Amino acid sequence: MIDVSMNDGAERKSPPPKEYMDKVMAAIKTASAEACRQDKWSDDLLACFKSAADYKAAHACEDKFTGDQQKRVEAAIDKAGSSIPRPPKN
Repeated sequence: MIDVSMNDGAERKSPPPKEYMDKVMAAIKTASAEACRQDKWSDDLLACFKSAADYKAAHACEDKFTGDQQKRVEAAIDKAGSSIPRPPKN
């Protein structure tokens, strides 16, 4: 689910190290799963994310969140992503 929505396909001059991104993605997946359990995401929302094949499709699923669910999952993702120390710049 989040793997697709987090990758917008944009090319970057110097992408973050894979190890760092793996840790960030793991933290985001855990936070998203917990938000799903706590907020009892609808079957329709879950099916949408499971079937999303790309970035645009995953983001279209966000319309299925209630306003409160959207706010909570965004806050959880932000907190999870920022909990991983950034690698030093080269």
